[in-house]
Amino acid sequence: MAGAAGSELAAAVARAGGLGFLGAAAWTPEQLASEWTKAQGLLADDADSAHSAIGIGLLNFINNTRPEILLAAIDCRPRAIWLSFGEYAGAATRIKEAGIKLVCQVQSLEQAVEAVERGADVIVVQGSESGGHGASHAALFCLVPEAVDVVAEACAERGISPVIPVAAAGGIADGRQIAAALALGATGVVVGTRLVATPESTYHDKYKELYVQAASDAHAQPSTLRTTVYDEIDGRPWPKGVDGRYIRNTFTEQHAPLTPLPQQERDRFRDVIKAANSAAAFDGNIASSLAGQGLGFIAKVEPAEQVITRLVNDARAQLASLRSYVKIVNLLLAARCSTVVPREQTDLHMESPQDKVVSIYKSFEAGNLEGVLSRLPDDFVAHVYGKDAGLPWGGEFHGKDELVQGFLAPLAQHTKTNSLQVTHLAQTTGRVFTELKWDAVCHGIPLVIDHEVHMWEIRSNEVVVLHHYAHPDKELASLLQALSNPMPA
Repeated sequence: MAGAAGSELAAAVARAGGLGFLGAAAWTPEQLASEWTKAQGLLADDADSAHSAIGIGLLNFINNTRPEILLAAIDCRPRAIWLSFGEYAGAATRIKEAGIKLVCQVQSLEQAVEAVERGADVIVVQGSESGGHGASHAALFCLVPEAVDVVAEACAERGISPVIPVAAAGGIADGRQIAAALALGATGVVVGTRLVATPESTYHDKYKELYVQAASDAHAQPSTLRTTVYDEIDGRPWPKGVDGRYIRNTFTEQHAPLTPLPQQERDRFRDVIKAANSAAAFDGNIASSLAGQGLGFIAKVEPAEQVITRLVNDARAQLASLRSYVKIVNLLLAARCSTVVPREQTDLHMESPQDKVVSIYKSFEAGNLEGVLSRLPDDFVAHVYGKDAGLPWGGEFHGKDELVQGFLAPLAQHTKTNSLQVTHLAQTTGRVFTELKWDAVCHGIPLVIDHEVHMWEIRSNEVVVLHHYAHPDKELASLLQALSNPMPA
């Protein structure tokens, strides 16, 4: 994010609870000191450690020729220093000796092991989807889980505990991608291109609008490509195998296929590209616009804090949704693996158990206790989660009387149901699975439980057993908080 991530963007990310980085590789020590001071001044005076985290990003191959920028970064005492591209050895040692957290970005499994050896506190694995410069041939879907395993093995071999966390970078611009990265084993993600299109980015407005207007990279004609053409013209000595992902334009269509360019062509285009990148003479058909494959998620320029907050909230919502689906899928698999029913029983009123279960919910929603009990046999059994989590109801209930006294009556005492909606319903032989959204008032406090999961066992068309599963932690915490308040008079 060199050229885009200055003090305003780094501070905005920090205020949102992320670790914001200054892209300082091309700066002078004086520029770095100035931007660092500005960034600190943009943080809230009472900001806690989770909302004041700012780091500094550097390039190894530049540190080796300009060691003064590394020393200036260390003098700032940032939360972390990020290294990428080139040999880690010298810079990594100095950073660790200074007591500063070390973030190493890698593009291969071999580099991940090297980062472990160099003492990385966080390892960022960069997939081929990434914008900016990169060297990975693997997409995150394969790279992340393999890197997580390789890092864990390397840590075990060296007696490093806990295992070094792995973060995913490359094309991430949507909360669902964050959820996917976490599911693959990453402990965090890096967002780059999406933050270019923010007011805080140091790119000029015409540049930002180019990112908003660019088409999705998922079209038949992708909107980005990987090439070395701009780096050849710029003349900066990137390590072998490193290229950049850019927004396609007329210049790349004409000249990217011709790389490596003759030196005469490189010299001829250098000033042309510099002018096309400028605000005064910006030309998107020529400009070098680094961008990841998540470009299609950028719909508008919006504040970085809003972007980060939305991404995190969307990821949390996706994970919560997946958690409920996983519960149901696991229950379905368990049912299929454990239930053996003679063929002659498989055609017994397959729809009736579902209807019966739905009717029980409708009666409960209406406060019709008799309607609930009338659909249950005398030997009905309920396994209800709750007591172990601190709720005033729950346990194992045998028969209708125990169910009423131990569960339904205490539940009614503490809550008033506004609505009970079945959001998902599935059936296998002998079992019905439901996911509910429960809108209630608990001790006068509104409460919405989005992902409550039940499994009903069916025998001879009778609903005989209920297994009630836990709410997600966040919903359970809300419920316990409501219960801690006294009942209104």
